[in-house]
Amino acid sequence: MAETKELQKQVDELLAKGHVRESMSPCAVPVLLVPKKDDLKSGYHQIRMKKGDEWKTAFKTKDGLYEWLVMPFGLTNAPSIFMRLMNHVLRAFIGKFMVVYFDDILV
Repeated sequence: MAETKELQKQVDELLAKGHVRESMSPCAVPVLLVPKKDDLKSGYHQIRMKKGDEWKTAFKTKDGLYEWLVMPFGLTNAPSIFMRLMNHVLRAFIGKFMVVYFDDILV
């Protein structure tokens, strides 16, 4: 019961932020809640999904079917896409006093 309430709270927050929307996707996966450490204000959520590919990220809860508008955790290529973006954004500092390793930035 507590997990159901937490899941609905998380989905409501994601809807309010515009990170997910209701979906009509022909495929979906059941949702799985996994606790995680805080980092970069949900760094992956700063990257928008490619328009037209959102349906591929659909997930279902007992309350509905949703799809991601931003990159969710768990996508196969998410770590490498995020690392490539961080390498691009921080390129002036990398090798001088900064290292990017997947979703970790060492200063």
